[in-house]
Amino acid sequence: MTRQQVNGVCAVICCALIAVSLYWQYIVELAPCPLCFIQRWIVVILALWFGLGIAFADRVVVVVNQCLISLTALLGVVVAGHHSWLQISTSGQPTACLPNLDYMLKFLPLSETFRLLFSHAGGCGQVDWDFLFLTMPMWLFIFFLGFFLVGLWGLRRTSTDYRFGLFIK
Repeated sequence: MTRQQVNGVCAVICCALIAVSLYWQYIVELAPCPLCFIQRWIVVILALWFGLGIAFADRVVVVVNQCLISLTALLGVVVAGHHSWLQISTSGQPTACLPNLDYMLKFLPLSETFRLLFSHAGGCGQVDWDFLFLTMPMWLFIFFLGFFLVGLWGLRRTSTDYRFGLFIK
């Protein structure tokens, strides 16, 4: 598969992940926690990067795009990993809920919002759904890890293609 084809498949997977999250929020009425919203936005940004990766073939743009994919996916790995850790470490323990993410972004400084999100369970430790013994953040962790590896593969493939003069625009 070419880099553009892999980016296309990953863009479709990201769109499917967003569709599933909206289904769970609006049809099943499972309210997402603040960390879920952050992970959702990371998936949207990844879909954008993967979509742009389909369109461009210039070497510099491809390298920048693959770096953005890798870094965004790595951020997703960190957030989903933290969310999964919260679910594992607070299982069975009641946690106080944080305010809505929109409220925190509107009334708190950004630094305070991130401090609260990453230092407090705030309802993010509650497990409402699992499939094959993995919760939603655990599944997203796996997807983000896969997207990170795709980004690294795209970087390696780009450097190899240019080194041997195989890059086709």
